[in-house]
Amino acid sequence: MNEQHKPSCSDCKYNNFDGGCVAFPKVIPFRFTAGQPHITPTPDQGNDIVFEWIDRTQQRARLKKVVADRKALKTLSSSET
Repeated sequence: MNEQHKPSCSDCKYNNFDGGCVAFPKVIPFRFTAGQPHITPTPDQGNDIVFEWIDRTQQRARLKKVVADRKALKTLSSSET
């Protein structure tokens, strides 16, 4: 675990960058976004995925791809109307 700061959703490799993640696809519970570490599965999540650190460079690359994919999807759907 990174000792420089507490784990946060933005540091997790499962973050979807849309308010959800692989563990909580619809919305990440407030207790975790507020700083409670998600280190063990909880009964309300329906899977066993927990926080995993991701290198910031890798996370930035993931975010850029997500943003590009969403822009492409928006362009595609607006061209169909």
